[in-house]
This record gives sequence, structure tokens and C-alpha cells, in this order.
Amino acid sequence: MFLSFPNLKIYSIDLDIILKAQEIVERFNVKQRDAIHASCALKFCNGRIISNDSDFDKTDGIKRIF
Repeated sequence: MFLSFPNLKIYSIDLDIILKAQEIVERFNVKQRDAIHASCALKFCNGRIISNDSDFDKTDGIKRIF
């Protein structure tokens, strides 16, 4: 069922994503999982992320949409 979401795209996580996520954790003191999502949003979605998690508001370059 999850894979049937309209417009769902699945991307591979590479070393660049992980390194950027580590930088985000260190700079903005967010959880690792949030940092990986933020890193992916920066790389694949022009920094936009759909979430109700306000932790993304303190991460430079991330535009939270909800």
C-alpha cells in the first residue's frame, strides 16, 4: 500500500547524503533521521519537505510545507 502513493519517488542514499546529514546534525542539533530527510530534501526537492515536525524550521535551506 505504501508504494502506491501517487507521485512517490524512491531515491538511493549515497555517501554525499550521509555526509550532509552529519553536517546538519552537528550544525543544527537535530535527530539523525531528521538530518537524513533534510539532506535528501536539499538534494532532490530544492529544500522543500512535507512535515509537521518543527525541527526542520531550524535547518538552513529547508522549507517545511504542511
